[in-house]
Amino acid sequence: MVEKRLTTELDESISKKRVVFAESTQQNELINVPKSALLVRVKEARREYDRLTNEYSISLDVFTQKMTQLMCCFLWWPRFIEHCFRLRGRPFPNKQLDRSMTALTTHMPFASFETIFANDKVALLDFVTENLNLLGAASLPDQIEVEDNGLAEKIAHITAANEATSQSIDDAIARLNDIETDYVNLRRNEDRNCSYTLRCITEAVLKHPQDTNPKDTNEEQVETSQNETSNKQKCADEDARELQRLRDEQNVVFSSRESVISRLQSLLKSTEEDTVTANSALLSLSQKQYENSLAFVDVETSLTSVSEYSAFLRRIYAEEATRCESMFQNIKASQGFFTEEMARVISEFESQMANSQSDMHRIEQTTVQLREANEKARSADELRAVSVQNKIEQAEQLAKKIEELKSRLDLKPNVPSVGSDNSSLLYLQKQSEALLSEVSFTEKAFRVAHQQVNSKISKRKDELLLKYNLEKTKADQKYFDTMKSRDGLLSNVKNLRDLYKRSNDLFEKSVENHKNRIVDVMETEKKLVFLVEERIQLASTFMKSKLKKRRDEKVGKTAESVLSQLRQFYNNKKSELNDTRKQFNDLSHQVQQNETSLKTHERLKKQLNERGTAPSTEALQTYRAMCKCSVCNFERWKNRVISLCGHGFCAECIQKRIETRQRRCPICGRAFGVSDIILIQL
Repeated sequence: MVEKRLTTELDESISKKRVVFAESTQQNELINVPKSALLVRVKEARREYDRLTNEYSISLDVFTQKMTQLMCCFLWWPRFIEHCFRLRGRPFPNKQLDRSMTALTTHMPFASFETIFANDKVALLDFVTENLNLLGAASLPDQIEVEDNGLAEKIAHITAANEATSQSIDDAIARLNDIETDYVNLRRNEDRNCSYTLRCITEAVLKHPQDTNPKDTNEEQVETSQNETSNKQKCADEDARELQRLRDEQNVVFSSRESVISRLQSLLKSTEEDTVTANSALLSLSQKQYENSLAFVDVETSLTSVSEYSAFLRRIYAEEATRCESMFQNIKASQGFFTEEMARVISEFESQMANSQSDMHRIEQTTVQLREANEKARSADELRAVSVQNKIEQAEQLAKKIEELKSRLDLKPNVPSVGSDNSSLLYLQKQSEALLSEVSFTEKAFRVAHQQVNSKISKRKDELLLKYNLEKTKADQKYFDTMKSRDGLLSNVKNLRDLYKRSNDLFEKSVENHKNRIVDVMETEKKLVFLVEERIQLASTFMKSKLKKRRDEKVGKTAESVLSQLRQFYNNKKSELNDTRKQFNDLSHQVQQNETSLKTHERLKKQLNERGTAPSTEALQTYRAMCKCSVCNFERWKNRVISLCGHGFCAECIQKRIETRQRRCPICGRAFGVSDIILIQL
């Protein structure tokens, strides 16, 4: 399985690299990429490459540390075998294992392990194979019982460390591949940009043909058509030579690009060959290792059946059993305490409830007595009110009779009455007056009696209400105390129930944990059986990480070489581009000058054709004298004009005055500055 995985990974990496280089060879389009963007991308790629190299160095350091730990294990195995023989009481085969010990001390001392590993990677591989062969040659017993409780932890730790190292190495390889693709695309865009620049220069030269500089001679301004055609022919020849030179430079660029691509293809082929050789070496090494590591596997199988670990598990089981028994006893004690406490709380609660019921019965009796007293007082008040009402009615009847008598007396005529009538009338008047006085006295007595009755009723009512309120407050206080004690008892009952529930849950959890511990013991015994397979996988991962490390080192070296080549290529092309731009600017300036001179020649030619006569020699000499500088004795042509005064001079004289700080016009003496000078073409 390991061999198949290695072969598939190598094939995938080779196919990816071929796809990348196939994409890099497709240069059909011309893309306009600015140089600033290219510079930014190159800087970003450089920073990414530095970051990945740092990560790779860190992962390499981690890998070296893990390899030192693994070599510690290799150096420790002979001592371990000797200890196993001594535990079994068998004679130690010094002749067979002394060879491995001497090989370990002579070939690889532990102090010089790091230096050898940093300098030569092949020496480590040879050392491992040789020591495995020496260990395989030793004859060991079938089964050895040893005391090593931390072996499984050590092997698991080494396996996890190797897996993490291989994962970090894979990530570094992927990032380096991404950087390689970015560099290839960058180089492709740069080549395209260079070709695009050359094409732009070619089009500009073809669009604006170059004219020759005007000769500083005293020839005539108007020449024949043969001289003009010869000048044009010369300009065309120079343009053709310039185009040929630019095309040659473009061919050189393309040839350098093809050489770079061929060099990269050769590097790819060499990497493929190295991977194939490494794969074959790895296969042969793994086969030899599996053939010659029988003693190593026997030692690992003996470690799986270690008796000390089983004793440790038995001790754990006994501790758990004692813990469960103590928990059982605690639960039983807590149950007895819970029942006693519940009985005490229930008895107290029942006594308090009986007291509260007696208090409620007494309160009900007092309320009944108060109601009966209120009813008696109310009935007495009603009887008194009825008697008073009857007396009032009798008084009213007497008052009516008196009024009738008065009315009768008023209706009688004023005739002299007999003495008897007068006496009866006086008697009736006296009787009415007596009745009226009796009514007034009766009314007063009724009012006094009514007030006395009301005061007695109110006093009795206040006394009864006060007594009722006192009894009610006492009953409420007892009721509140009873309810408070009841709430406390209920909270105690609730706490006891929670305690019982928690203790029951703890008991169930302890039983479940006990079962889980038994299952864990069985699972660990099964895991100890599969520990040998994990150790074999660890050896395979070690060889795989070794191969990946060598491959990563080669990829890093190739990436550094490609990066240096790309930098050199970029600097060369940048200098060529600057030179080409400078030449293009000079050519465009010359084209402008030639266009202005051509326009002036055409204008003079047109004027001469209109006049029909040629200018005289004196006029030509005068014109030449006007066009030459008067400061340098008419040796050079005027090509600079001072904008403030309009006087013209040659460039050398103006530059000399600027350098010597004599910035005044030689003709009119007006001061001028550098910005006041204008370029002209005569």
